[in-house]
Amino acid sequence: MRNLASFALILGLAACGGTDPSASGVFPAAGFLGRHVRVEISGDATEWGASSKVNFGEGVTVDSVTVASPTALFADITIAPTAPLGLRDVVVTGGDNVTLKQAFEIASPITVTVRGTAAQGAIAVVDIVNHDFDTPFDTSTTGDGFFSPLVYTGVTATAGTGTRLQIASVSPYGMQADLLIDIDAASGPLNIESGPTGAATQFPLGANIEIAARTAMPLTAGTPTTATAAKGYESFLYEFTPAMFPALARFQASTSGMGSPSIAVLPASGHFADLLGTGADQRQVAKASGKFYAVLFDLSGESGGYSIKAGSALLTVAADTEPGNSTSAGAIACTLPCLVENAQLATKTDEDWFKFTSGANDAGKKVRIRTLPGDDFTDTRVDLQLATNNSTVGGPSSDSGYHENFLSAVIAATTGYQVRIYASPEWADDTQTHYDALIYLE
Repeated sequence: MRNLASFALILGLAACGGTDPSASGVFPAAGFLGRHVRVEISGDATEWGASSKVNFGEGVTVDSVTVASPTALFADITIAPTAPLGLRDVVVTGGDNVTLKQAFEIASPITVTVRGTAAQGAIAVVDIVNHDFDTPFDTSTTGDGFFSPLVYTGVTATAGTGTRLQIASVSPYGMQADLLIDIDAASGPLNIESGPTGAATQFPLGANIEIAARTAMPLTAGTPTTATAAKGYESFLYEFTPAMFPALARFQASTSGMGSPSIAVLPASGHFADLLGTGADQRQVAKASGKFYAVLFDLSGESGGYSIKAGSALLTVAADTEPGNSTSAGAIACTLPCLVENAQLATKTDEDWFKFTSGANDAGKKVRIRTLPGDDFTDTRVDLQLATNNSTVGGPSSDSGYHENFLSAVIAATTGYQVRIYASPEWADDTQTHYDALIYLE
């Protein structure tokens, strides 16, 4: 009996002294990139003390460790915006060394969905969801969306080289943006910053927006090229080189479906920072040799068949001959399409006059008159008049901005017309006097 009792005592002593120290839990068990987090680590049979340290692995800085008890620690950590995503071990050393495998996850505070074509020379739509409920997006704006553009001033978004995110809408936990991708853009990390300057919070994705390489398809003048979008928001990249210079190039888009196609025309750089214009039917000037890039896109979200056509016509170039063309009697002859270069309204009372005669097949067409910088704030207005009696043909222009984009009423064939370019009644700056003008039929 005595031997059995001794054996039981030995087992009891082994049970009391043989429990190995271990970590039993981490709370919270996850943190977002770019955030400061206070984490509690619980232990079993541990003897943690002042010498205890905690390690969360690459990209995580442990700012301080507080020992609450021999079996409980608090670690204040900073997660770098560039820390690798995913699960990692939590290691405690000092007092007792323990490891809790795959116990803490680093996640992005946002998820991103790209709708459309994430490829060079494209326009896509990006949807961004904010999962950090403690840090809503800053929805500050300027403008009213009616009389002045609505601009979201509380957030900025950047991605890889050659990409640009134009923010279209922001709510506390969501954002939508148009992604403009240059023809030589590269994949790169996405990062959102939200909040006032100097105190903004980062929302890194922790991964690249992947941009696929692609080559522009050439357009043949006058020949429609078709494309089929299998899903909404797809875009297609083309290039077109006029046959002669200076040229007025025309780009037209249409669809056989319910969509609303448009074309973004880029110069030879292929960069959206140099965007020449967008629209389903547009004309662009090429003063010297070179190509255009055309991005066919549809932000309506429809899919189906599309067509794009390009062409060009030789431009007549006219010059402002001050002061000779300051009256209708001195109007400068300008065969359409006509580009007026380096013109000037020397004073608020100065006028420039140009004249042309419509062709035999021009009945029912209209005249487009666009004034262009010169100086950014040259405040022009335009009229189209019959040469015989100076009566206006659907004018004057609306004078809605510094530069005019005026479309006349229909014209007659083989008839003389005059274009009058003059200062707006709102003219306010005598240092802003230079302009170019483009006159053509459509």
